[in-house]
Amino acid sequence: MNFPVICWIGACVGIAFGLAFLTAPQAAAALYGIGGWNDGTAVIARLFGAQLLYLSAVLLALKDDTDRDMQRRCAQWMSGASAVAMAVALHGVLSGATNAWGWTTAAIYAFFVGAWGWQLRDRSTGVRIAVH
Repeated sequence: MNFPVICWIGACVGIAFGLAFLTAPQAAAALYGIGGWNDGTAVIARLFGAQLLYLSAVLLALKDDTDRDMQRRCAQWMSGASAVAMAVALHGVLSGATNAWGWTTAAIYAFFVGAWGWQLRDRSTGVRIAVH
């Protein structure tokens, strides 16, 4: 999987979840068994949605960049951030803070840990992927 494809997938996932949490935070969170909302938690959920849209915009802006050093730095940071998010999602499920749907979130972040990590492999000995 090449850099632009991962950026596209990340942007699409970010837009879908970002719009859901921005426009209907209680309904989006209810899928995960999260309740007990007040005005403050709704604002935080909407900020989360806005941040996902912000991340999507960054990924769409970067997708066509062919600078291999920039792609590597992006992949390093994105794989690290995805690993942290995956740990948070796993903690949520294992602690009972979210229901079984929380596993889907952990799986999505695990996918991105692997996809961004794939971009960090040694290109001198591995398969070369053309970036257009």
